[in-house]
This record gives sequence, structure tokens and C-alpha cells, in this order.
Amino acid sequence: MKNIIIFIFAMAFVALSCKTKDEKAIQSNLNQLQGQWKIESLTVAKTESDSLREFFKSGELTFSQCTYNSKEFASLARVCGGEAVINGVLCNLSHRYFKNSTPFDFLINPFQPSPANRSVSLLFSGKWEFVVEDSKLTARQIPSTPSDPSLVTFTAIRK
Repeated sequence: MKNIIIFIFAMAFVALSCKTKDEKAIQSNLNQLQGQWKIESLTVAKTESDSLREFFKSGELTFSQCTYNSKEFASLARVCGGEAVINGVLCNLSHRYFKNSTPFDFLINPFQPSPANRSVSLLFSGKWEFVVEDSKLTARQIPSTPSDPSLVTFTAIRK
């Protein structure tokens, strides 16, 4: 009898800890982002101001390890973290994966807000598509409407 109870608890634990195929794919995407990246190029759409296009000089991103949990992400309670250094300014990096819409909600905020640092948040916020191939990250900001051009794109190399 004791062995049957242990077996039932073990099977329940295995069933509850198994991830679906979608959850495994999402976790794989998060794992690919994890680590340090050096931004090699950044393009800002011509519809944006010249000052915003000329603002970016250098950037490094660090995506921390993140474990996907569909319930926490669905409730907006879960945000993955990291750090960024944009033009020498240390920033907070946060990202969230949305299973049923645009893959990533991405935001970089300077720890020290100022009018000059506001451009960081303007450039690096919103919905994004991230594609990792080998040691290259290609990121494209998703426009809020299909007729808008992509606002910002960048490529980064894994450090």
C-alpha cells in the first residue's frame, strides 16, 4: 500500500512538472536570449526625429536566466530581467514573452532618469521580435499597427 501511495505521488509530480510543446519552445527562445550581447548596428525609421536616430552610440545587453511559467506570464506577474548599458548609461532591462501575440514585450529604462536618458526608453520599448542564429541576435520592433513601418531594428553579437 505504501508503495502505491508513493507511486501515485511520483506520477502526480511528473505530470505537474511536464511542460507542453509550446512551453518548451518558449523556454528555448528565452534560453537563446540569455547572456551578454554587444549591439553592432541600430537603425531607426525615418519617421522618427533626427535626434532620436542620432542618439544611439553604443550598447550592450545582458539577458538574465528566465524560466517560463505560462500562468505567471499570462497574469502579467512575471517579467524577465537583465541589464543594459546604452551610451555608457547603466539601465534596467526587462522582457516578457507573450504566447498568443507578438513574442516579446521589451523595455530598457535608465536607472537615473533624465531628459537625455528618455531617448533610451523611446528606442527600446514596446513589442519586439527577437531571432537568434548562432551568435547573432536580430531584433525588430513591431509596429502598433500593420501599416506602420518597423520603428527600430538592431543586430547584436554574443559576447
